[in-house]
Formats: sequence, structure tokens, C-alpha cells
Amino acid sequence: IEALPAILDELVEQQKAEGTEQVGVSHLPFHLRLRSRLSPEMKGRTLVLENWQWLGLLLIILFGIVLEKLVSLLFSLGVRIWRARFATGSFREVADSILRPLGLMAMAFVWWAGLNLLGLPAKALVVLLVAVKFLACISTVWGAYRLVDLLGAFLKDKALGTENKVDDALVPLVTKTIKVFVTVMGVVFIADNLDVDVTSLLAGLGLGGLAFALAAKDVAGNLFGSITVLLDQTFHVGDWVIIGDVEGTVEHIG
Repeated sequence: IEALPAILDELVEQQKAEGTEQVGVSHLPFHLRLRSRLSPEMKGRTLVLENWQWLGLLLIILFGIVLEKLVSLLFSLGVRIWRARFATGSFREVADSILRPLGLMAMAFVWWAGLNLLGLPAKALVVLLVAVKFLACISTVWGAYRLVDLLGAFLKDKALGTENKVDDALVPLVTKTIKVFVTVMGVVFIADNLDVDVTSLLAGLGLGGLAFALAAKDVAGNLFGSITVLLDQTFHVGDWVIIGDVEGTVEHIG
């Protein structure tokens, strides 16, 4: 079985005998058809891969990087034009690079498609596909994280349109909470797609929860303090307050 690829390569290169039916090679995989047309020097093996496979990897990586730059540039220009002509309110503050994760997704797709065309050995292919899978997961989580900024801009405009000041303070808290949730779920999503035992990971986090809570007691105190301020309505966004030696306007509560 291990010798079958070499046997098939040799058969593809053999000349057909006269008087026999000429069988086409269109049914063969792309990498075998391409390899049959290459020179012996390109078929030489360096380290694990053949020379033409190393060259193919280089071209695929280069093409993916160029495509990522082009897609990011196009989306950046599109966001800039949309923000200047059509955006209103808080949407004018949206960053040009908010859709950059789509460029990384395009690069990951190109790399995935290209790697499957080179006929790489199983061990090398598995390692490279895991790396591409990790890149695709990162871009997906990053895209979801950036979409929260659009949701935050939408909620901010809605809050500014009401006379109630509680929602003005609640919007930043909700936005940050959603970002933390997306980050945590993204870590679990990436670990699950990389075949990491998520159950053991979560169990380990549960055991270390007490130590984490003790280390983050100031953060927890600030969290409950902000909730208390929101519930008691001690002050609102835009109020002028004096707290100890600090005096000024409340910009946000969170």
C-alpha cells in the first residue's frame, strides 16, 4: 500500500504501447497530472517534500497574503465611503479596519484549497491544515468581536434618543459584557475545533475559579460597584460630580 503512489507515478509517465487504447489522465488527481509534466529536477525531494511542492507552498502562501491585503484594503475603502456618505450618529466612529477579519478568512480559504491540491504527505498535510484551521477560527472569533462594536454603536444611538439616562450608562456595560462572552466562547470554539478536550479544560477552569476570584477581587468589586450605581441611580452620564479629590463630568459607568 505504501508503494502505490510511486507505482501510480511511474505508470502515468510510461508511454502507451502502439495499437492499445489511449486512456486519458483527466480522471487522475490534479497533483499527479501536474507532476507528470514536470522535469526530474522539480520532482527531486528536499527534506520531506518534493521541490515542486515547496515551490507550490511558497506561491500559495504568497497569494494568500496578497489576497488578504487586497480584501482588507477594499473593505477598508468601502467602510470609509459608507461612513462618509451614509453613516449617521455613532456609526461615524466605526474604524476602517472593522471588516479586516474577512481578509483573514479569504487567506485561510486560499491556503486550505491550495494545500489540498499539492498532494502533500499525510503527516505534513495534517500539520499545515491544523494551522490553517486555527487561522480560520481566529478570524471568525475576531469578526464576531468586531461586530459587537456595530451593535454598541446601534445601542448607543438608541440610548441617546431617549430621555432616560440609565440606558446611557447601561450600553457600555452591556457592550463590554458581550465582548467578554464572545472572547470566552471563542476560546472554547477554537479549542474544540483543534480537538482539545474542552470538558477537561472547563473543569480545570472551575477548579481554578477560587484562585482567580481572589486574584481579581478588585475587578469583581468594580463590577458590583457599577451595578449598584446603575440600580441606585446615584449619578448619571453627563452629571457633574465631586468624589474625594476628583471633580468632573461622568463620561461612562462600567
